[in-house]
Amino acid sequence: LEQERRDTVELTTLVIALLRITLGNVNIPATTALQALDSVGREKALSRGANVVMPIVTPSHFRKQYQLYKGKPCLEDTAPQCANCLDRRVTWAGKSVALFDWGDPPSYAPRFPPPPLPHNATLT
Repeated sequence: LEQERRDTVELTTLVIALLRITLGNVNIPATTALQALDSVGREKALSRGANVVMPIVTPSHFRKQYQLYKGKPCLEDTAPQCANCLDRRVTWAGKSVALFDWGDPPSYAPRFPPPPLPHNATLT
């Protein structure tokens, strides 16, 4: 079973690398499922072409009820603990966290312009 887990992470990160090479500037997630298979699975994905991580924002007391797979990480972490851990993991993979940046890849914007703002909205 352990070999299957390693093989799954390797194959997944190989596909991530191929996606990065062939599709260029698209969003590719480094998922918690990879971390469930390998303690540094998300870092491997980031170092091989993934460019998106998603923090776990479900309130701590509900997380155990929303496990989609065994071994889901960070079930006991508070939101600040999760944010700090994620920042360390991203940094370890040689990347940086871009908080509050719009997440669409640059190639997305020209094809789909943003909808108009409501008449009473202001930009800050």
